[in-house]
Amino acid sequence: MYIRSNVYHVFMQQYPDAHFVTVYHENGRVSEIASGKREGKVEVVFVGTYEATGCLVVESRITEDPWGLPETLCSAGPMHYYSLGAERAMTHANSPICSKR
Repeated sequence: MYIRSNVYHVFMQQYPDAHFVTVYHENGRVSEIASGKREGKVEVVFVGTYEATGCLVVESRITEDPWGLPETLCSAGPMHYYSLGAERAMTHANSPICSKR
């Protein structure tokens, strides 16, 4: 279980059906990446990074304008949002993603 910030709680209120992907970092930290979709289009990407103990490192949202993500992300599909989220997760964790846990 992770200690969550308001960023997570607001995201979950807006996108209760968001699907999370968990990634593990070489330094032991864990990140969760999820997309917030409305009418089949990604509006925002959530990235949360936590210590192995569950303590919060940082949570953030990826969006380039207040009205949602650019059309390129909305139409690019799930791998594009995952790639953006993975880049942000590595920055949050200050560590690359491991190939396995």
